[in-house]
Amino acid sequence: MTINPLTYANSTSASAPHGVGTIFGTMLWDLAWRLVQREGASGDLLYGDGGENRMLRLVLQALKLQPCNAGLVDARNALLAADQMLYGGAYQCDIWRTFARRGLGASANQGSASILADNVAAFDVYGPCERIFANGFQSPQPTTSQFCSTIGAIDLPGGQPGTTFGPASAYPVPINVHGLANAPSAVRVQMFGLTHTFPDDLDLLLVSPDHRNLVIQSDVGGGTDAINLSYVIDDAAPTLLPDAGPLTAGSFRPSNVGAGDPFAVPAPVGPHNNAAPAGSATLGSVFGSSQPNGSWRLYIVDDAAGDVGTLSGVCLEIDHLP
Repeated sequence: MTINPLTYANSTSASAPHGVGTIFGTMLWDLAWRLVQREGASGDLLYGDGGENRMLRLVLQALKLQPCNAGLVDARNALLAADQMLYGGAYQCDIWRTFARRGLGASANQGSASILADNVAAFDVYGPCERIFANGFQSPQPTTSQFCSTIGAIDLPGGQPGTTFGPASAYPVPINVHGLANAPSAVRVQMFGLTHTFPDDLDLLLVSPDHRNLVIQSDVGGGTDAINLSYVIDDAAPTLLPDAGPLTAGSFRPSNVGAGDPFAVPAPVGPHNNAAPAGSATLGSVFGSSQPNGSWRLYIVDDAAGDVGTLSGVCLEIDHLP
């Protein structure tokens, strides 16, 4: 993923057909190596029965099964059906885990197969495959660790009451993550005790220890007061944060209505990765292969004068293999 980080999330801005084909080809390449690791390589494309031979058979059979003008979800499903036909479903979990890693997981949605803009990436693995490797052995169970900022309440913006716009009083808000042996399989941001008289003014940029970044919240919530509100920003949530408001408790996907909001130094210089609807990046696509240990930084800016607020605290929840 470091050399080639393409995921289904990139398909919304990819050219057709070659850009989209590159994304799907990347997934097929990953799957081919997974089958070679499992079955070995025969070195004989005509008569062999190694992982590379089985991969070719799966792809050719899937092409016969998928509908005309197929989307990538259709193509994934055709591979799963081909595996059932040719190998009795022996590689179902290999396919699910490989494609989920690249954003074509169980909850991925292609919308209309002829439109790229409505593609929705998801990194979840089909339920029966979540904890079982395709060879039948039990995999390590993911665990969840929580890491919280320890600086206490944060003014939004700093310098109140004389200042009513600009960076937060803690800029950035540091969150120290330590002791994780593997990259995140999921990242969630927990916001505690948000009070603000016009939450639409708030822009939030999350940056990992290896300098990856994502605007996780911007220009949402409208002008309805948020009062001591706690909520979670989570790729797996059912909906985006509401554009016109009001903000409510619950879980919501990362949401950025308008790209291009500036973040003052020491925040990284833009352009930044933008969540939907302004972009297509997700917590998983940006941070899924990141180095988790070290100082994560949350930059919060109030971008308009006249309204103020506070935030009681912020935490990260990181799912990871032990």
